[in-house]
Amino acid sequence: MYDSKSIHIEVLYGDLTSKRSVNPQNIVKKLGNKVSVFREKYSLKPEDIEKIICILDTDGAYCDERFFQERPGLHNFRYTEDCILANSKEAAADRNRRKAENMNRLADLRKVTQNRKVIPFEAYFMSCNLDHVLQNKLNLSDAEKEEGAYEFADKCSQNRAYCESFFSDPSIAVVGSLDETWKFIRVDNRSLQRYTNLINCFDAGEDIDN
Repeated sequence: MYDSKSIHIEVLYGDLTSKRSVNPQNIVKKLGNKVSVFREKYSLKPEDIEKIICILDTDGAYCDERFFQERPGLHNFRYTEDCILANSKEAAADRNRRKAENMNRLADLRKVTQNRKVIPFEAYFMSCNLDHVLQNKLNLSDAEKEEGAYEFADKCSQNRAYCESFFSDPSIAVVGSLDETWKFIRVDNRSLQRYTNLINCFDAGEDIDN
């Protein structure tokens, strides 16, 4: 999240987009509630925030059943760059449908309203997830995820150039408009592979090939 003078990175726990109680009709309201909690925590008015940047893990959500492999007895989804491992294909399909619909709603969102004030909003993706992009590792423990996220957040808050250099790496950067880059990540199993469009948050990019 950005205020008018500096970048503040807030790590939110849990995946709002995959919760069974969340759908495209209520996700904006639930997001607004999280923004309200954030403002109260730091005593911020809506006008103190220049823009909200939301970074979403794709978690292979745009993959169809061609990219599912069943592993009976598996309690949590596991990811490779080629497929999702799940205890059933039905469970993977249900989660992916729900998560993809919610991510699409946020990808199209351009503003969040707080106390009748409009705050610009943009959603970007990390594929297959934050740790995959930042550490080039998959299926980390919660402790490993948290340690890596905070370490990277600390570097970014102190050094914008470091962020730009990292996210402009051609091996991970998806460059283009928000609409173009989200269209790119929805194809085949790209939402399992190591990609992010966050560089476009720093600088408008060139068009991409689909």
